[in-house]
Amino acid sequence: MAITWLHVLQRHPVYIRNYLYLFKDRSQFNSTKRDILLFVRFYLISLRTLLQAIVQIHAQDRVQIKKKDVLIVSHLTNKRNAEGEDLYFGSLQDDLELHGLSVVTVMIDHTQSSIIKNNQLKNDASRIILSKTSSFYGEFKILLQQLIESRRLSNISSQYFDLQRKVVKGARVFALSPETANSLRIAKQLKLLISRCQPKCVITTYEGHAWERLVYLATKDINPSIRCIGYQHSSLFKSQHAIRRSLSPSLDPDIILTSGSVYKHDLEKSIGRKGVDIQMLGSNKIVNKKNAQEYLKVNKVCLVAPEGIESECNVLFEFSLNCAKLNQDIQFIWRLHPIISFDNLIKNNKKLENLPENITLSSNSFKEDIALSTYVLYRGSTVAISAISEGLIPIYVDNGDEQDLDPLYMCSEGKYIVKDSLEFSIAMSEKINNEVSCSLKRHGRSLFSPMDAGVILSILTD
Repeated sequence: MAITWLHVLQRHPVYIRNYLYLFKDRSQFNSTKRDILLFVRFYLISLRTLLQAIVQIHAQDRVQIKKKDVLIVSHLTNKRNAEGEDLYFGSLQDDLELHGLSVVTVMIDHTQSSIIKNNQLKNDASRIILSKTSSFYGEFKILLQQLIESRRLSNISSQYFDLQRKVVKGARVFALSPETANSLRIAKQLKLLISRCQPKCVITTYEGHAWERLVYLATKDINPSIRCIGYQHSSLFKSQHAIRRSLSPSLDPDIILTSGSVYKHDLEKSIGRKGVDIQMLGSNKIVNKKNAQEYLKVNKVCLVAPEGIESECNVLFEFSLNCAKLNQDIQFIWRLHPIISFDNLIKNNKKLENLPENITLSSNSFKEDIALSTYVLYRGSTVAISAISEGLIPIYVDNGDEQDLDPLYMCSEGKYIVKDSLEFSIAMSEKINNEVSCSLKRHGRSLFSPMDAGVILSILTD
């Protein structure tokens, strides 16, 4: 269950490239060569992690946390969101505490360097950041688990044929991956914290990741009466598989909270049919675009919002750079996902070094960028949903990769699909239809509705 490769999240090229070989005719020699190279790479990464474990601090082992009503599992994507409003759950912790509940937020660290905050070692920390490594003994146990599972899969692979055999052999290799080790590590640290604070419910983000399932399993092992809640905070795509799949009562969340009514109905038709309760919580991504016209300096401002994937940043930024050169009367705001650094992008893509005057690299808040913009240029980013909810016109970039990444795939009107800068210019020159714009707003708010902390309160008193 910890093997991340077995949890197919979505059809984005970045996610599916590790599965393409399953459907290609490869010689035995090439397959063996590929497996050996992956084995060597994974072993080297495991060795490096073991060495790091000797010298790094492991704060979770020293946390003396008090009993809590609610434990929230969120994510640290950069140093800035270590404090302040949570990027995924917004003000939910504060809202619950205003109703007299004790809450702790545990953050999975996705930053480039480990961040250990001194105050999380206090007896009643409200926010804890997980370590990127366990102790040396803990890391050794994780590696041993991986080796045992890889060996088991290798032994049973001969029982299968054709595609099934390829999948089992692939799982044998990816059982040793650093992603699998990280899933085991996250679950181990959270199990320790949950056993210490004994919450009434554990709320995780929910996208179908392996670590989520392991956390639900660990929680139910500690105390079956603790409610396991998964929060679908992002968009659902047509071919998104893992989030809709039921595995077993011990591995599924007890309740899935959705960001909007459309996603509630979607999940009710899949995993909801297996006994998982689906309720709507809403989203913190709703923006109130009040007095937006006060901020507009020009008639047309296009917000460019790629996903937190470097290749996607390059696709959208290069596309909008060409558009900016041809449409100097249009202002472009480049907004990065918090996990991406523009300096790192430039190092790998020199095309982005010299920008024209009508491109601005955003340092604003998300709400400010939405307020400044009239259009949103996007591909797979859920920013598009927040944008149309506030009246922005969506323009989807189809770069011919034959993968439908559009989170607004259910929209049939009011959305432009462009393949080049000329089509972009045509889209920007067309008059905005107010009726269609209102329809887009309604659709956006059926995907991301305002967050209601009362849903959690009802669950806890049920």
